[in-house]
Parts: sequence; C-alpha cells; structure tokens
Amino acid sequence: MYDAGPGAGRGRAGQTFFLSEPAIRAILTGHRATFGKVDFIDTGHKGRYIVIAQKRKIDHLVVVAGVQASGKSRLIDALVADPRSPMAQQLGMDTNAEWGVQQFGNLGRKEPVDTPSVVLHYNISKHLIDGDIYQHNRALNDLISTAKKVTFVTMWTPPPQLLENFKRGRTNNWRKFILSQRHRKKTRRLLEMYENEASLHALYDDWFAFLQHYSDPGFVATYEPEYRLTPVNEWLLTPR
Repeated sequence: MYDAGPGAGRGRAGQTFFLSEPAIRAILTGHRATFGKVDFIDTGHKGRYIVIAQKRKIDHLVVVAGVQASGKSRLIDALVADPRSPMAQQLGMDTNAEWGVQQFGNLGRKEPVDTPSVVLHYNISKHLIDGDIYQHNRALNDLISTAKKVTFVTMWTPPPQLLENFKRGRTNNWRKFILSQRHRKKTRRLLEMYENEASLHALYDDWFAFLQHYSDPGFVATYEPEYRLTPVNEWLLTPR
C-alpha cells in the first residue's frame, strides 16, 4: 500500500494506492536495478505487507554490450569459459572468482545471479524496442552503482556481417516471427536499422557518448578471425 499523503495531487485529498507484490518486485528489481532479492512479510492485514529489499553487491561487473546478432553471447561464453585467457586478463577478470552471467532483460523477472563477479549481457538497442525513454540512464546506471569495479566491452561487427547474422537468426526463429506480432514489429525495426549504416553508427555513437560519463569507457571487441580488444577512445579515432 502506498499513501500519497494529505494535499497530494494538486490540492486534492490524500490518495491511497494498492500495489501488488509482482508490481513492487518489478519496480525495485527491473525498472530500478539497485536491488536484487525482494522478500515480502505478511502483516496479517489484507493488502498490507512489509517489503525487505536487498541491495545488489557486485565485486566486478563486466558489461558486454552491443546490438542483437553482434556476437555478445559468444564473447561472454569465451570469457566465462576461460578467465585465464589473455582477453579476459586484459579486462582484469579474477581467475579465482566464480563468474555468473546476467541477462539485462531478465532483471526483475528471475532470481538475480548469486555470484560476486558478474558478466552482464546488455543490448544497446533495447530502448528502441521497449520504448524506455531513459535509455541507458536508469536501470543500467543503478546496476553499475552496486559494483565496486566496472569494465565495459562493446561488441562491434561490421554492418554487412551484422545484417547477415540477423537475417540468419530471423530465419531460425521463424515460428516466433509468425506467431508473435510484437516480435514481428521488433524484427522489422531492427532490420531497417541494420540496412541503414548511418542509423547503426548513430546508435553506437549514443552508446559511446554514454560511456564517456565514466572514467574508463572500456574496450571495443572485434572478431577478425580472433577476438581483439581496442580501447574505446582509440577505436573512435579509426575509420569504420
């Protein structure tokens, strides 16, 4: 239950709103990602309960970002499979730590990854699909604020290869494409962007501008035919 208090709502009398447990959980762990686990204690009164929210505690957060079909999942698999690899060591990954993988889209939907070291799978085009007007500036910032150390890795795939990867994935997901109107809309919007290189570059430019708010914007990862990490500020000076 939420009480707006007297005088709330432009001079109107106070209003009381009842929020369900799923709604509270979604607000605390999804829309705002500061909290991980949320427990509810029944007070014995209908519609009233005590909420105990535990703040996330992350030692090292590695944010692997990019657009759909750019190769984020494959890069994450390589990092987690061998934290002793030169690439993982360049990112400062602790070889003695247990690394968990967190899908950003699952925040608030599933139990949080219960490891102090986390690799985050982040789609930089998500706001184009879900309409989040805050883009990267709310839930992602919340999650970053809970980590002692953050490393960014942005996956870049040349537009022609990216378009080919996306079309191949769309073919593999034909059943979902046929049955889901939302998925068809999402697919068409991404396809339009992938076919327009200027739009794709603009999306990445917005992401890199966001990274400039941090002391270390991290690396750009490319695959040619092995993974290569280039500091973001160095990569931005090279022609794409």
